[in-house]
Amino acid sequence: MKKIFLFLLACLLPFLLNGQCGNLYIGGAVDGPLTGGTPKALQLCASGAIADLSIYGVESVTNGGGSAGAAEYTFPADALNAGDCIWITTDNVQFNAYFGFDACYETGIINHNGDDAFLLYCSGAVADVLGDPNTDGTGQTWEYLDGWAAASDAVANPTFDATEWTYSGPNALDGESSNATATSPYPNAVANCPAVTFECPTLMLNIGDACDDGDAATTNDMVQSDCTCAGTVPTFDCPTLMLNIGDGCDDGDAATINDVVQSDCTC
Repeated sequence: MKKIFLFLLACLLPFLLNGQCGNLYIGGAVDGPLTGGTPKALQLCASGAIADLSIYGVESVTNGGGSAGAAEYTFPADALNAGDCIWITTDNVQFNAYFGFDACYETGIINHNGDDAFLLYCSGAVADVLGDPNTDGTGQTWEYLDGWAAASDAVANPTFDATEWTYSGPNALDGESSNATATSPYPNAVANCPAVTFECPTLMLNIGDACDDGDAATTNDMVQSDCTCAGTVPTFDCPTLMLNIGDGCDDGDAATINDVVQSDCTC
């Protein structure tokens, strides 16, 4: 019976995950005013629970060059609750400097200007679009150069509709130093990054991870199956010297060279 259940689960899992493809949408994008035009960031929000975020990915299309038809960045297998919003950025230091909190993910593919488009994929199919991938956004309704664009609804649309978004307008963030003090702040500056779970929460590590057992005499310290940290005590041919026969040593005699541990554990 257990084997039958596991077989059925394996068969149904792809359909269950595909059923979550309408549960994530692009919340907005920011082309920031700090050094280098940072932070450059993309926000995504969950309209429903997502058990495995890795079915989603993002593509950035610059200068109206057209979509390549595939995600350039795929999320890890994290989980989101309905209402959660996550951020991707090129530089978390600059992102934190502007927003006051860290983005959840960091990747260079978000290195965009406010005239570039984004596509959100789910299981290989386009789920949502910000901007026209086939048009340079300069001078377009949806241009957000040195500004931001934010979704006006919580619905993913695989066909871009400029009326479904709110825009700061070009150069709205010029001279600003933080979202909190900006004249035209990004309207939904929140993040609900997936919680990091550990097999050993007290240590904030997983079984098999390197650790420090506090014993200078041990090596290769590792988190054990009972969530303790333990290393191994190295064994030596000559425990007193903590060396093996043939190892280099120092016999204390400046007149000798090539000091080596002898078979009787003298140096």
